[in-house]
Amino acid sequence: FIACTPQHGSPYSLNRATEVLTWVEDHNRRCREECRDVSEMVEAFVAIDDRPLIHEVEGAGMVGHFVMTHIRRGLTRPACEAAIKCLETLQHIPEVLLNADIKAAVQSGRVPVRATNTSAGYAAGSGSGNGPGHQSAAGAAAAVAHAVNNSRESSAAAANGSA
Repeated sequence: FIACTPQHGSPYSLNRATEVLTWVEDHNRRCREECRDVSEMVEAFVAIDDRPLIHEVEGAGMVGHFVMTHIRRGLTRPACEAAIKCLETLQHIPEVLLNADIKAAVQSGRVPVRATNTSAGYAAGSGSGNGPGHQSAAGAAAAVAHAVNNSRESSAAAANGSA
């Protein structure tokens, strides 16, 4: 399922992660309330952006669901592979993804002063990664970071003529 999220406030505010998580949370809530088939609920997602969403307001919720691209190079093969890996990894999406006060502030156009979570805190407390076939949010984030770093290195090598 592919969709666009609404933009709240300035495109330069640090709310993009909150907008993505709000969309997922609201969509799944509507599916439950309307007794829709479970296949219509978001079971896995990945946000692909050239902004470091993990460092934005509520960005910790994006760990394991985010691939960062480069503003000039766009979507590279390593970034595509990282996105596919995010979608193939078993993801636990809780009913509540966001702090209600922050969600309300962003939706009303009030920008919170700072994020309330850290990426490390979210990854450590996510509860995922237990048992075969499961990957922790921290593991997925490491895979994404590795893919993005490889993308940068291969692009630099190509620019220098050594690829």
